[in-house]
Amino acid sequence: MDVFQCRSQSTKNGWLLWGWRAFLRSRTSFNLPDPMSDPTPVTPLLPLEDQCFILSDATRVGILRELARGEPLPVNEIARRLGRKPAMISNHLATLRTYAVVQMVYDRFYRLAPVYAPAPDAPGLEFGDFLLRLPLPPPVG
Repeated sequence: MDVFQCRSQSTKNGWLLWGWRAFLRSRTSFNLPDPMSDPTPVTPLLPLEDQCFILSDATRVGILRELARGEPLPVNEIARRLGRKPAMISNHLATLRTYAVVQMVYDRFYRLAPVYAPAPDAPGLEFGDFLLRLPLPPPVG
């Protein structure tokens, strides 16, 4: 039943009288936040099409998983961990650099860009439109 249907149509001294149920419903229903609205909206850094393109290849997702550990890695180490050829990893890293998801540091090491780097207690990478949960593989050693 709508709040406005609960209003009493009688007036006293020109004031519209409300029933007590309508009053209680109006106090609770209008003060609650909309459950579908996100209280902390995140502005996506890339258009959704670009995000989907970046994540459309399993090798790129593997690179993101390895770099999400937090340590800068060279191409050869990423290739060894993923079981791929360094040339293929280099091409995928170039794609990720084009979209500014990955940065090169010290002229040969790669890491996630600071805006994508997860916090130590974060469950994944935040892309704005979605949260990419990357279960980290066991440490390589």
